[in-house]
Amino acid sequence: MSSNEPDAVPTRVVPPGRQVRLALTALAVAVGLTVVFALAAIRPAPSPTRAPGTASASPDLAATASTAEIDCRREPGPLPLYLAGDPCPSALLAVQEAIASARLTAQRVVILPGPLFCDVIWEGYGSPAACFGFDARPGQYMHAYISFADSPKVAVVMLGLDLPDDDNAPAATRPPWLATLVAFDVPPADWVMP
Repeated sequence: MSSNEPDAVPTRVVPPGRQVRLALTALAVAVGLTVVFALAAIRPAPSPTRAPGTASASPDLAATASTAEIDCRREPGPLPLYLAGDPCPSALLAVQEAIASARLTAQRVVILPGPLFCDVIWEGYGSPAACFGFDARPGQYMHAYISFADSPKVAVVMLGLDLPDDDNAPAATRPPWLATLVAFDVPPADWVMP
């Protein structure tokens, strides 16, 4: 080695086969941790019970449902055969899960057919802006308003179904409701809950 050449730094080279094993091991650990955390986050679904004068509800909602006024309205038009049953029991359960973090006593629950069009959260309040909405299939969406005994806030929940492409598929069944808490706020002073 001449005096003009820089000192060579030894580098460790991992054989190619070992690189693949290390990558696969890291991937397996990441997938395993994801599964563990996902399983820890999943709670077993409560078994349905019937609260007096209400739609089917879980045991957690049964106490609230016995004191809350529940108004669930179905889609008025014709629906595909697999959506023809009563959507209210499963919609009520989805609403319960969406508002569970509020930990308040529901006073009134109103579940209405259809989506919240054009980002209008407080339905029936003010003059909505002109918009075209989106293509909603009959029975695919519902939305809910929940008032609470212990708070002036109202929860607004959007419910949707991940429907199959073919409404006439013979094996199609009602999918579970996907619920999103859209708002949890004090509504405008002039707003009237439907």
